[in-house]
Amino acid sequence: MIPCLDLIYNLYSTGMHNDFPKTIQAISSGFIAAEILSIDQEASVLGATSRGLFLETSSRWLVFVSFERFRSPLTITLAGSHALLQGAKPKMRVEIAAGLLYFKDINMAITTHNSRVWRSDLPAAAPLPKPKRLAKLTSCAGMILSEKPGVGLGQFLAPLLKLPDAQFPDDQDRYLLRIDMPLLQGYIADQEAEKFTRVVTSLLGAGQGLTPSWDDFVTGLLLALNRWEDVLWPGDGLLDINHQVIEAAYRKTTRLSANLIEMAAQGKGDERLIKTLDPLMSDIPNESEALRDLLGWGHSSGVDAFVGMAVALSAC
Repeated sequence: MIPCLDLIYNLYSTGMHNDFPKTIQAISSGFIAAEILSIDQEASVLGATSRGLFLETSSRWLVFVSFERFRSPLTITLAGSHALLQGAKPKMRVEIAAGLLYFKDINMAITTHNSRVWRSDLPAAAPLPKPKRLAKLTSCAGMILSEKPGVGLGQFLAPLLKLPDAQFPDDQDRYLLRIDMPLLQGYIADQEAEKFTRVVTSLLGAGQGLTPSWDDFVTGLLLALNRWEDVLWPGDGLLDINHQVIEAAYRKTTRLSANLIEMAAQGKGDERLIKTLDPLMSDIPNESEALRDLLGWGHSSGVDAFVGMAVALSAC
């Protein structure tokens, strides 16, 4: 056991509670986060936001300690925010062992004992016929265009779904690229793996922030294709695509984006993505707030990921 954590347990066992750290009970842990917390290791704070902390571990995975209710394979969810944690500084050391995270500098610990392990299991529901899927997709796209006009890659939605008087953007303002969306959809429909991979890997890293917009697009695209592989990319080829895109992501973009893309290639991801995607593809009931929750994911991440899902769902 890591020495500081050993000290914590000794303090507890000897009743020296004055020095015992303030301990927060986690509500849930994603299955990857739970696995990471089962291994004794040192980590550090990569960054802090009003929504939580990103922790850099000795593995390739980041862990997100979230002050929100949303779950993901990499997330440890807490009940609300905590002032001391919000004040955590980048590079602050975090010691991990036996389901416990200890922040020595602020004498605070998070325990995942008795918390639920969350898995974004693959759907068991049967897919809807394409016309019904497209009708659902168009309805959701209309809501996005109404509530988040001009945000991220959302301007691709209207021409993708052939809404009246819609045209694909051709400027390169900010982070838009000259990407031929119908051509990309054709590669999906015809299962042209090499051409599809070349386009997708060219998008990685384009944009700004911890998860650039085109990375979020690729996350949504790969999540849809892998989670509903039998419908959207039946047969061979997807496994090799996943491998190449993941390798390129770890070379070309942020570690967080690469993590999200790797999860998407397993058909897994944040529950805001799952709760939006699965009802679009099946008779799984729409949760009334699911799409709004997705739109609240980052400034444009939810919109950008939805556009990626829309490309996959409307291509086949």
